Amino acid sequence: MLLLKLLLFRGIILLIIQTTYVPDEYYQYPEPSFHIAFPHSHQQNLTWEWGENAKIRSYMPLLPLIGLYRLVGFAVRLMCFTLLT
Repeated sequence: MLLLKLLLFRGIILLIIQTTYVPDEYYQYPEPSFHIAFPHSHQQNLTWEWGENAKIRSYMPLLPLIGLYRLVGFAVRLMCFTLLT
């Protein structure tokens, strides 16, 4: 019962709060998403909101973009492997 109430509350919050339409937040999503999907690719200087000590942002909105980056990375590796064999 508590879980149902929490899910209902979360659903209402998702419908009411529209923070992803703020351009500053929207355009900061690709950098941390790329950093999570490809951690060994290159050194990135993320903004302070995404730092280890701040922890004021959630990674949940980034999950679709992280999944897309990983899918593209897998497809590229698969194509390279196919071309090399």
